[in-house]
Amino acid sequence: SFLLATGSSVDQAQNWQELTAAQRTSIKQQYNDAGISLIVSLFGSTETPTSAGVDPTDAANTIATWVKTYDVDGVDVDYEDFNAMNAQDGSAENWLTTFTKALRAQLPQGQYILTHARKCFLFKEKKNRSLIVICCSCCSLVLCRSLC
Repeated sequence: SFLLATGSSVDQAQNWQELTAAQRTSIKQQYNDAGISLIVSLFGSTETPTSAGVDPTDAANTIATWVKTYDVDGVDVDYEDFNAMNAQDGSAENWLTTFTKALRAQLPQGQYILTHARKCFLFKEKKNRSLIVICCSCCSLVLCRSLC
């Protein structure tokens, strides 16, 4: 289930959005009582925001508004804009760093979860340094999880 830079939701994120506020509150309370946080995934292979020319600050603001409106505990950034990463021109690093910092400013640490899904195969293949740069630029703002 993904939320896109435009604030459009697909799959389970869309299902969550379509629930009434009372339904979301009830479901979220049940999960929170069980010690489970609800987060929404962003982008995935569905969207390539850097290559598409999406403004990272606008995207962060739109997504933060969705998170607050639909009362989820945070986001998992699943950035898969491989064309931008493979270009090795800094566009992917700059976009994701700007996006992450703007998103964290809207979703304060300690109040909201913010994770990045790292693609370990990019580190292993050493095709580029995009994720190393991003993790170094944003490591205090996010919890990186590995997808090896």
